[in-house]
Amino acid sequence: MEEIAIKVATEFVKERERFFRRAEHKIKTLTKKAKSLFPDAKVFIFGSFAKNSYDIYLSDIDVLIVSKTIENKSMLERAELVAKLREGIEGGYIFQIHLVTPKEFEMYKKFIDVMKEVEF
Repeated sequence: MEEIAIKVATEFVKERERFFRRAEHKIKTLTKKAKSLFPDAKVFIFGSFAKNSYDIYLSDIDVLIVSKTIENKSMLERAELVAKLREGIEGGYIFQIHLVTPKEFEMYKKFIDVMKEVEF
């Protein structure tokens, strides 16, 4: 049993290392997917990754996607869209994706100290 736990932990660490080595590329891939689902989307990175103070073994990458398209979406529909955005991206679970409307974005901005827009 201990060998299995060590193997799983080792694979987890390797996956995170691979993800963060290619984080910029993965962010661009996520942005491209967001723009295809929500043509008006603006995509931002915030939190420790935006501050360049992240830990590849502990941190996630906070992504804020702003779009009018989601204004009438339920929380379940938003969760399904988040799953669709992560789909096909190895280590996509590392993205902490926030889908918000422009109005909700105004609230988010009050609590975020460093935010960088992702250009595509």
